[in-house]
Amino acid sequence: MGKTAMLTSRITPETSNRLQRLAQITQRSKSQLTEQALEQYLDLNEWQISGIYAAIDDADKNDAIFVDHDEVMQQWVAKREN
Repeated sequence: MGKTAMLTSRITPETSNRLQRLAQITQRSKSQLTEQALEQYLDLNEWQISGIYAAIDDADKNDAIFVDHDEVMQQWVAKREN
């Protein structure tokens, strides 16, 4: 393992107990599990925020096409029925 940074966080006793149990079951440290969970959380949220900004950029273009919500729902229902 390369360099690491210290992180202090307050969590509920229930979350702490769950983390301890999972660490024991998986034979991994709480630090390893916490880092993995943070990485997954960051990956997901960075991806989502990136997608939101891309959608905003697309919507701001002069040639952007907007579709009424009801029309989208009708198309979606029609596809599900086929």
